[in-house]
Amino acid sequence: MKPLVAAALLLGLAGCARHETMPVYGRVPAFVLTSQTGATFDSKTLEGKIWVADFFFTTCMGPCPRMSAQMHSVQKRNADLKDVRLVSFSVDPQHDTPPVLEAYAKRFRADPTRWYLLTGSPATLNTLDRDAFKMGSVDGTFQHSTLFALVDRQGFIRGYFHTEEGETLDPLMAAIRVLEVGQASTPAAGLQTRLPAVNAILNGTAAVLLVWGYTLIRRGRKRTHRNVMLVAFTVSTLFLICYIIYHAQAGVVRFQGTGPIRTLYFAILITHTMLAAAVPPLAIVTLSRGLRSRFDRHRAIARWTLPIWLYVSVTGVVVYWMLYRM
Repeated sequence: MKPLVAAALLLGLAGCARHETMPVYGRVPAFVLTSQTGATFDSKTLEGKIWVADFFFTTCMGPCPRMSAQMHSVQKRNADLKDVRLVSFSVDPQHDTPPVLEAYAKRFRADPTRWYLLTGSPATLNTLDRDAFKMGSVDGTFQHSTLFALVDRQGFIRGYFHTEEGETLDPLMAAIRVLEVGQASTPAAGLQTRLPAVNAILNGTAAVLLVWGYTLIRRGRKRTHRNVMLVAFTVSTLFLICYIIYHAQAGVVRFQGTGPIRTLYFAILITHTMLAAAVPPLAIVTLSRGLRSRFDRHRAIARWTLPIWLYVSVTGVVVYWMLYRM
């Protein structure tokens, strides 16, 4: 059984290994705003696209005109890439109505099919500016970052780029090409797309091993039971490592569902999280007692450890499916 433990360790570490050099700064949540054409703009329009984002306002007499001119340059230099989009969020939604944005867009020759100038709910814009991109706040002060943010096809923020006087757009252009070529050749590549699935597989594997281990002990096969439970512990440990690595890079991934499904999701997530905190100490104590042949005390705690551990493993797969596949 030792080769099986080693194989589980190697496979888990291989799945957790980082394959992308570009960092992940977080994920952009779903949003609904209004474009310069007056049409409702749903962020689903950007799914599968690579996009560059900035924050501005039309009456700005400072850096905004320069930034918008640079954004036009990005539009022009990426004309051959059909999946690249540009998104400019207004930090002055009260003044920047669609007609105002449309006039501004014409001034900078924005292609409305590729470059979206967006206005709408101050709360939504503030959430994007402050929480998602961490570039400022839509709070009436009109203070905003002069950075451009690069977002990949899955909605993950992959880089920030300076636009000050004297700065070149070449680093941004190069990063866009990396995402375009990388995603085209290896759609599943990248830390942000690998690890959620790896984590779900590890959780599912742990659940299967736990059920198998329980079946074995009921049949009196103590030695095999011990080995299977050691593998289950190894797999769950790998899950914890991968989970920490993923969220250290991707940050908090928010559930986008609404209505009853949202209530169900958080009910599962809360119970999963609370019980998950109990699994490591319970599993360590349970395994320790079994390995030291203290079987009476082992059985006493195993009655609690097994159902909690199994519930956490199964709901881990459910949370993954609801968060990334629904």
